[in-house]
Amino acid sequence: MDFHEASPADAVVEVTTPILLIHGLKDTNIPPEQSRAIAARNPRNIILWLVPGAGHTGAFATAPAEFRARVLGWFRDHER
Repeated sequence: MDFHEASPADAVVEVTTPILLIHGLKDTNIPPEQSRAIAARNPRNIILWLVPGAGHTGAFATAPAEFRARVLGWFRDHER
């Protein structure tokens, strides 16, 4: 596999598995626009939470109560 050719946005187009994307708006490693582009390719099955003030992987540290509520709620909503 050529990782330079990989496209998460293309990969999610036909996905039927629910996806929760969490992205910090102050992420300097990966621009939030990348998660917006991924979510836009399959809005029916992707939920995007953009976290104000959070850097890369910093959502929990920035908003721990909201993180718990959103993540646990997402899993509860997608139980089979």
